[in-house]
Amino acid sequence: MTDTKKQQRPADARIAELQAKIDGIKARDERKRARAKPEVKFALAATKALDKAMGATTDATLRTAFQEARTLVASAVAVEGVVVAASTTRGKPGRKRKGIA
Repeated sequence: MTDTKKQQRPADARIAELQAKIDGIKARDERKRARAKPEVKFALAATKALDKAMGATTDATLRTAFQEARTLVASAVAVEGVVVAASTTRGKPGRKRKGIA
């Protein structure tokens, strides 16, 4: 049989990995605190409402206006450090019904 021993990583590598985890936790906490601000909550709700409005309209001019408004609100939220997901302009996929296979 071959002798397969697991090599123990040096302390420097383990410390670097743990430091990366700590940095990730700190960044996640900052994003969480930014999302807890009332103005950010309302701005995120506004972007969701604009997404729904874009999905519901058939008028190209109105859709363009909604897109511009969403871009403006998303950039204002980005100043707070929160990244808003890209607009899909489509609603949620429908639920599968039990009777239909």
